[in-house]
Formats: sequence, structure tokens, C-alpha cells
Amino acid sequence: HYLSNVEEKREPQYLSNGCKFFLYWLYYDVLNRVSDYDKVLKIYEDVLREYIEVSSNDYFKNYIKSFSEQTIEKIIKLSEMYEYFYKFKEEDKKQGCNKCDNAEKCVSLYNENIKVCEKAKDYDFCYELDNLKESYDTYMKTNECCSSLPKTLKSYSVQNPAALIITPFSILLVISLFIFFLYKFTPFGSFFRKRKKKPQIIPDNLDYATHFPPHASQRVNDYNNNRQYNISYLSSGQ
Repeated sequence: HYLSNVEEKREPQYLSNGCKFFLYWLYYDVLNRVSDYDKVLKIYEDVLREYIEVSSNDYFKNYIKSFSEQTIEKIIKLSEMYEYFYKFKEEDKKQGCNKCDNAEKCVSLYNENIKVCEKAKDYDFCYELDNLKESYDTYMKTNECCSSLPKTLKSYSVQNPAALIITPFSILLVISLFIFFLYKFTPFGSFFRKRKKKPQIIPDNLDYATHFPPHASQRVNDYNNNRQYNISYLSSGQ
């Protein structure tokens, strides 16, 4: 059982990441990207409660309420942009300069979402947009395809000096996105995709810790090394 394998580690960070991975699996594969985030949360919480009752262990107790509908919505927006970006990179490697659709969608969504930053509405979300900008700008420096695409994206830090403020939620988003794309774009994730026809079966031999990639941004790594990650922001439903 997947949850029992995660539980064996009994480490807060490992348990937290395992729960995020499980929630994404529910959202993207089991529920086929349903827009009803309340439904996703209900299934996630019900499964964890049932597991706690059956296993007689309460290690997941603190993670039942780790997500809110608002938080999921923000992460999904970021996930969509990263998905288009990574698809663009994969197509670029395999097909050369023939495909730019995914990159155009990524840029379009980015420009739409960064409007939030212009209004100074959500510093955490905007900080993660800047992380995406960093990855995009770095890749486009050496990319000769898609001349219609901008070489750099708008910067949140230019829009608002408060971008320099880093909060625990920023670390959450980075970790969540990389867990998701690890699942979507590596052989590691194929284990889940093979089970789409039987969504009620939870994979039982997953060990994501050995495959967990570091984030490309050194500023996030430095912050994560200096401060204990917590999920209080999520619990507050902000």
C-alpha cells in the first residue's frame, strides 16, 4: 500500500511530500482534472481518515487538513504553465524547431497570471511565477527556435519589491510542482499512469525519495537549508 510505504519513514517532510503526491494523483488521474476542488479534498481526506482507522496509526493525522481549495487552485495554475513549458522542451529535443504551441500557451498563461502581481495580491504565488521565469529565461538563452516567443518573461520582482520576501508556502509550491512533473515526465510516474483503469487501487511500491530532484533555483535551496518547512499556511486556508 502506497500510504503505508510513505508512513514507514515517519519523517514530517517525507510524509508531507507523500501526501502531496497522492493528492496530485487523485486530481490528475483518478478525477481527470475535475474543477471541483472540494471534491478532490473530500476524497483525499476520506482516504487518509480511513487509512488511519484501519492501520491504527496516526502519522497522517496532521496532513488531513494540509490543503485548501484556494491553495490547490494556485498550484494547478503553476502546474499548467510548467506542463506546457516541459512539453515544449521535450518537443524541442525530439522534433527540432517545428513545435511552438506549448511554449506559446505557457507564455500566455504566465502573462495572464502575473496580473495578480501587478495588483500586489499574492506574493507567494508571484514568487513562484518568478521561479518559472528563471527556468524559462535560462532555457531560451540557448534556444534558437520559435522566434516569435519572448526571450525573457516579465519579472515579478520588477513589478513589486516585496518579491524578495520568501515564505514557507513558496517552498511548498516548488516541492509540489517537482513531485508532479516527476510523475508526469519520468519513468517513475509511469507506475501510476498504468493504473488509470483501476483508480481505486493505490500504488504500493513507490519510493519517490530516491528520485526527488533538487530545484533549479539556488535561492530556494538556500532558504530551504536554513529554515524548517511547515504547512501552517495551508492549514489556514489562505
